[in-house]
Amino acid sequence: DKILPTILSRVQQILLPPISDKEVEEEIRKRDNTLTEEEIQKKAILCEGDINRIEDIDSNKEKEFEDLFVKINQLAFSYKSKAKDISLFLDDYSKQSREDIKQFLAYFLKKEEKCYLYNIGVKINQHPLVAMNEKFRNNYPKYITNNNLSNIYNVIEKAEKNIDRNANSKINLFSMIINLGCLLEK
Repeated sequence: DKILPTILSRVQQILLPPISDKEVEEEIRKRDNTLTEEEIQKKAILCEGDINRIEDIDSNKEKEFEDLFVKINQLAFSYKSKAKDISLFLDDYSKQSREDIKQFLAYFLKKEEKCYLYNIGVKINQHPLVAMNEKFRNNYPKYITNNNLSNIYNVIEKAEKNIDRNANSKINLFSMIINLGCLLEK
């Protein structure tokens, strides 16, 4: 993240597989022994297998990201009648730093994946939306299916790439929400 994209595009990148959540949890315990087990697990999930992100992850962001996840999906479901609400929401949210937006989009992808796994009956440690309101938690995973998961991934990854390329955050996220709404309808 500290290398300019123009330089990065001219070097060979070696992709290393992510470190397991258990290993990240161990490293978090070493660095901060004041966190509860639940906080350690949440922080490890947000790190997404990258130990270098431990210091960057704020445990309080989990709650913020959960609220954003719900808000964006609610706006996506009502995109036909609430375009103005989407725009007003994005007036504030698009002022976030590009790194914060990218971090949220990575979180968003992870939640979508967990909702899909939950929906198809794969055993996971806990409900993917455990901290969210009950109505949303019980209904949302049903909308993530074989038919739309790859397209949802593509929409979110495109938004993330556009953020990397200095696209206007508000327009980019507006497009993402509208496209998500179309995919969730199917």
